[in-house]
This record gives sequence, structure tokens and C-alpha cells, in this order.
Amino acid sequence: MKELRKESNIMLKASHPYVLHLLGVYEKREGDLIKPCLVMEYMPHGSLCTFLSSQPDVPCALRFRILHQVVLGMKYLHSLQPPIIHRDLKPANVLLNAYLDVKITDFGLSNILGSSSSRHGSCAGTLAYMPPEAITDLNYKPTKAYDVYSFGILMWSVFTGENPYGNAPNHLIVLKVPEMQRPDETALNRWDGVKIMPEAKQLMRKCWDGDAECRPSFHDCYSVTSRSVKQYEGEMDSTVEKCLEHLRRPHPSTKVDSDVSLRVSDFQQRYNQSRTPTLRDEESGALNTSDDLSTFNEKTEFAVGAIKDLMKVSGNWATT
Repeated sequence: MKELRKESNIMLKASHPYVLHLLGVYEKREGDLIKPCLVMEYMPHGSLCTFLSSQPDVPCALRFRILHQVVLGMKYLHSLQPPIIHRDLKPANVLLNAYLDVKITDFGLSNILGSSSSRHGSCAGTLAYMPPEAITDLNYKPTKAYDVYSFGILMWSVFTGENPYGNAPNHLIVLKVPEMQRPDETALNRWDGVKIMPEAKQLMRKCWDGDAECRPSFHDCYSVTSRSVKQYEGEMDSTVEKCLEHLRRPHPSTKVDSDVSLRVSDFQQRYNQSRTPTLRDEESGALNTSDDLSTFNEKTEFAVGAIKDLMKVSGNWATT
């Protein structure tokens, strides 16, 4: 309960096009227990991890756009006052919406920089994406450099579609990462000759530098990723459409309840239509960083209504 409240509070502070939007909180009854749940935007294409593993031939242009949008979302989180440190940035925590735009999610391990929870060392997180200082220092205090390191590893994963260090056991990762061993760069050789790839590799190496002080900020990362997206500007729309067309093809092994999908999408549309449209700047992308109580209650009311609709559609869901 405490962890859920913490995550919802952080998500309410973070309102940005590339950060998953919290729609509301509701209570689900399971027998005599009442379980609080977060209601968030529906992401039809799942996580970046699943997307890359199931779509190995994703064009480089889209990979660059994904990385650029992650940078924009993280740049925003780090620009808040006080900044939000994610502490678990990885492909599984980057979701994709209907247009393959990213949404950073899972703030369960996040810290608000300077808060009491950020002043205690912790080895929480995903080991392969953790910086060496977080592994070796029991009194480590999370900083922005933590997320930048994770982004460097994420860059490697986005270009390879693989898990860093493969099936290496955790104890070996703990031993080798502080010794400056990083994911195998030869796995990126398939992209040799691709526009701006040398600059992207250089950024990746800077991000996963063993010295936290030498890592760039997300503002610095933005200067590189924005150029990469600009390089592919003329072909980006067609690239995304081709990927979406491939995703729309039916897969025999996948069973989809189209009614349920429709109702979730319809819920998002209904909520959007109920709000006054707000222009969003791509670079800052900031909306109101703190919803007032009436707005939050409005979101929750819509969310609960949609959940009840879903329960009626899907016989596998228990009605509350």
C-alpha cells in the first residue's frame, strides 16, 4: 500500500507526453480484502522489451526515435524541482502507445532527489542496468547519473534487441561491471555505415562511463538524439506506418479480445474528449505538474467507469 501510494504520488508530479499518465486510483475487492490499483493509459503495443524481441527487423530510424523520446521524458523528470530519479530505466519499463511513441513507466523504485528516501543506499533496481557505484557502495545515494548510466545500457539493448550480458549470472555482473566490463559492442556491427551511428555509439559509451562525474546529462544526450531524429525526418512517418502495418497482421498464436481492446481505447478517447485540449511543447512537454483534487477525482471516476465496462465485457474479470 505504501509503495503504491509512493508510485502514484510520483506519477502525479510527472506530466509529460513521454511519461505514462496516471488516470486514477481505484479499490478492487478480493474477498474480504480491498486492493488499491493504479489506472493508467492503455498501451496497446506493450513494452519496448517485448516489441524489440518480437520485431527484430525494426528500422534504425524508429530505434533512434524511441531513444530520442526516452531522452525527452528523462530530461523532463530530471528538470523537475525537485528532480525525479527513476532508478529502473530499462526496455521493460518503456511502453509503446498506438503510434509507437514511448511512455516511461514503473516509478516504484523512483526517488525524489533530496527526499528522505533518496538519502539511503540501496541495491534496488535491475542489476544489468545499474551503475557500478550503486553496486559497490552500500551507502550510495542515487543521483541523476544513475539514470544516465541506465540509458547507456538501454541504448545498447535498443540497437541489438537483446538483454545486456545475456544469461550471465548476477554474481558475475556484480564482479565485472565495476571492472569496466560492458555489453558486447560487436553486437552493434550490423548498423555499421548507418547515418549518425558513430555519434550514437560515442554517446552510449559516455553514458555508461564508470565515473559518474564523466557521464553526460540528459540535456547533453538530447543534442545527439535530436540530430539523429532529424537525419531520418523525411522517412520517419513511412517507417512507423510500415511497422504498424506489420503489427496489425494477425498472429495465429495470439488471442485478442477485440471488444476489451476497443473498450480500453474508447475509455481513453472519452477522457480526452472531456478535457480542454492543452498544447504540449516537445522539448519541455510539461503540463500542469500537480493535478488539483477535482481533476484527480474526475480521472478516477472515468477510470472506474471504464474498469466496470471491461468487467462486463470480459467474463474472466470479477465484478466489484
